[in-house]
Amino acid sequence: MATYDVTINGVSLNSTNRGVDEFNGRRVVPRRRTVGIEVPGWPGESVHVGAFESSAFSLGMWFIGANPGETPNPARLEQELDAVLKLFTARGLVEVRWLHPSGVWRVAQCKVATAVTPEIDHDNCTATLKVGFENPSCFWSGPNTLTFQSTTFNAGVPASSFTNATGAISDITLTVPGPISNPVIFCGNMRTEYVGSVPAGSTLVLRNAQQRATVGGVPVSVQQSHPRFFELTPGDSIHIAGPAAGGSTPWSITYLPTYT
Repeated sequence: MATYDVTINGVSLNSTNRGVDEFNGRRVVPRRRTVGIEVPGWPGESVHVGAFESSAFSLGMWFIGANPGETPNPARLEQELDAVLKLFTARGLVEVRWLHPSGVWRVAQCKVATAVTPEIDHDNCTATLKVGFENPSCFWSGPNTLTFQSTTFNAGVPASSFTNATGAISDITLTVPGPISNPVIFCGNMRTEYVGSVPAGSTLVLRNAQQRATVGGVPVSVQQSHPRFFELTPGDSIHIAGPAAGGSTPWSITYLPTYT
């Protein structure tokens, strides 16, 4: 009866006596936040389009207190309910994973957003359960970070050439080798510049999650056009520009792919 292979905190929701048969909101592109700014002397507002809002989805499950051909067993039904309900009592966020048809798990750290109340049919020794979740990270992610390297400088490298991600990627670490002077990194229409030189044998490292830039391990300041260094969306390119850029040493991007 199970349709979707789903785990909560590493525990499968599927067994001989239970399964997930509804997964509403599994595929979604969340809304972006908008901020209206009033400018003196101008009519109306200037609208800034910001980060994505959180997304929501729900799971529906079935439970049965007996295998086919067996006598209904209320104790077995209660055991199956216990095994699932206790998963939602964990402190903090719960990890939800589901298996994509490609064979790759998709992952999100989620808040349980609704009361978890099973509907129990005592006569038939069955039950159903619906539970809603909120995903503060907006998109599903892959299970592991990936790394791509390129020796292309002063030209764009399309994101589609190294990832099949369909969501906006912000968990990114970019490493640019020296020698390079005043490097500028373009990610779509976002621009980050380090005013200074990266000597040969050293690297400029931009860690998006921590908003931290270093040269040779030493923190440095950068100029950026956005609160984050990067937000890589499908259709974007990574473009690294700067005098003396190039050579045989590749730059690299380590990222956690995201999916709608």
